[in-house]
Formats: sequence, C-alpha cells, structure tokens
Amino acid sequence: MPVIRSKYQSSQSLEEFYEFLVEQSEEWKITKDSMLNLINKLNEEFPDKTFYALTSHSRLVILKNEDTSSDWLVIFSSSEINEYRLDAMLPNNKSIWKNARITARVKGTDKAIDYFKLALKNLETDKPK
Repeated sequence: MPVIRSKYQSSQSLEEFYEFLVEQSEEWKITKDSMLNLINKLNEEFPDKTFYALTSHSRLVILKNEDTSSDWLVIFSSSEINEYRLDAMLPNNKSIWKNARITARVKGTDKAIDYFKLALKNLETDKPK
C-alpha cells in the first residue's frame, strides 16, 4: 500500500484513524469519506511508490520520508464532500523566499491527484511544469 501512516502515529492505520474520528463525532463523516476516497485513489495511482503520511483531523500530510522532522511535500485537507485543499511546498530554487508554498482548492479525487502529480514533478526538477 503506497500511502501509509508514519510509524510515529502508527497506533492506527490511516483508515482506522478516519473511522475513529467518526466514532468521536458524526460531524467528521464528510472528512472521513473524502479522505478515504483520496487515499484509495493515491494507492491506485501510485502502486509502486510509498508515501508516508501524518494526520491531524481533516489533514493528510504527505512527507518526504518517514522521519517526523522530514519536510512535507503536500498537505491535503477536506471538510466538504469530494472537495480538497492542497498546500504544496515550492523548492527553494523556484521560490522568491524560503519555505514558499502554493495552495489550491479542487473538486474531485482525479483533480486532486493531478495537482499532486504536478507538485511532485515540480519538486523533482529545476523548472516549473
């Protein structure tokens, strides 16, 4: 499974975490459904790549590696059905200041995955795509 919860939060899997949220309050059902749809789509799109993630309620933080001090790549959040907010770091060689970020709000897992791929591509190269 390519998206797994960091060992630093490993008392529950990602799926168990979002189920747990709904057990605490039904208000988290939309977030749970949206985030589980996103995780499933990430797993389909990247079957051979492992991404480590941290969670915080409506946020799924994709890390560069499993270390908790690792830089994050993209933060997904969702509080509306099938709508996602993405927050991506820009590489220092592409930004006008250190730790610059870009954000986007998209509808649908397909669009969220497209934006995630674009963010990954920009982190891997010297030129924006």
